[in-house]
Amino acid sequence: MKSKEIIPVVITVFIVNAAGILLKIFELPAFFTLLGFRFHLSLVIPFLFISGRLDLEMIRKEFVSADYRKNYPYPVSLILLPFLITLVLYLVNYVDIGDPEYFYEFGLSSLFDLPIYLVWNAPQLILFYFFILYLKEKIKLNNYMVFLVFVFLFLFEFMSSVINETDYLSIICLPIIALINLVIINKFRNIYWFVCFNFLLLWIPLLLFGSASETLVKSLFASTYNTWEGFLEVNKVLTGYMVPGFLISVSIMLLIFLILRKGKKGGTLLQEQ
Repeated sequence: MKSKEIIPVVITVFIVNAAGILLKIFELPAFFTLLGFRFHLSLVIPFLFISGRLDLEMIRKEFVSADYRKNYPYPVSLILLPFLITLVLYLVNYVDIGDPEYFYEFGLSSLFDLPIYLVWNAPQLILFYFFILYLKEKIKLNNYMVFLVFVFLFLFEFMSSVINETDYLSIICLPIIALINLVIINKFRNIYWFVCFNFLLLWIPLLLFGSASETLVKSLFASTYNTWEGFLEVNKVLTGYMVPGFLISVSIMLLIFLILRKGKKGGTLLQEQ
């Protein structure tokens, strides 16, 4: 990697955060909806900066040569531990079935509309997938640098929490998601798994536990709602811990699978296939 190759990436990160902060100052959303499709600043702008440098043949191969069968048990099984933990918390009365507002028109309808929401979010996740591949394969950034780029691209979304010293638990979600994505794209390289897994990684815990983030609710669910209370009512002791806990438990499951694979193949946890 040459220093001149990283400069456009640094500029991209700066522009994304500058634009995001400016939008927040004017209380405008950091995403827009076009014909139902969601486009978030941090997922779309980076691709625009590198789109002219991508190899069209590489793009084609990512769509037509993805192996669906080789790795499917791993991403599917990653949600087992979070659900088991939630079940245990329910049995010991730390979690109960809630009675949220818009239970039917938002909650239950979201279950039936899941394929639609997934399709609406797929384009922006596809664009981000190719941006990550560009960092790794074209300019040869190592995994730690890719991790930092990922985190800094979404930094503006959490700056208000840092400044106001509030909601630190949501801040830790960002590096966890970045780490999960880095491992997924290295070990389970499949554009379709990447899109589905990333969508469900947030959609599932937010549907269960709710969210006050207008950006997340409007992006992952129906754009006519600003907040969602969640299907499950959580004890005050655990309020704020459930979504980070869900992500951490997914990380634990991922680590278990990688250790098992490492024993068979050797190599480090973040080594490319």
